[in-house]
Amino acid sequence: MLSLLQRTWRDDGDAAGKVLHLEADILLARDDGTLVFSCGQDSGRVEAMTGTVAREGGGLRIDWVTVAHGNDDRLARMGRTWWVGARDFRCEAHLATVRTPEPRKHLEAALRRGERA
Repeated sequence: MLSLLQRTWRDDGDAAGKVLHLEADILLARDDGTLVFSCGQDSGRVEAMTGTVAREGGGLRIDWVTVAHGNDDRLARMGRTWWVGARDFRCEAHLATVRTPEPRKHLEAALRRGERA
């Protein structure tokens, strides 16, 4: 089991440091090889996702599909993709809403492990 906490914040002007989004997550690797990802967001939205893993470019790619969600009537469907390398992590989230029924990129992020001192 892995617990994650994701935060985004403003980095400009008088609003610097103001939290824009907060999400608490739990990732479970089950004995049968399936992955389950659950998250709760500061907006009240909750999601449950299942993931499939594939080797890609010397790392792993995990494709997440939302199988259940609550507390957000706007959300039609959502998915995420994670790329995990030896020194980096990238992710994208795609979502479709009742107003935009075709999935669109909602966000992307990239993290790179720094050198050890």
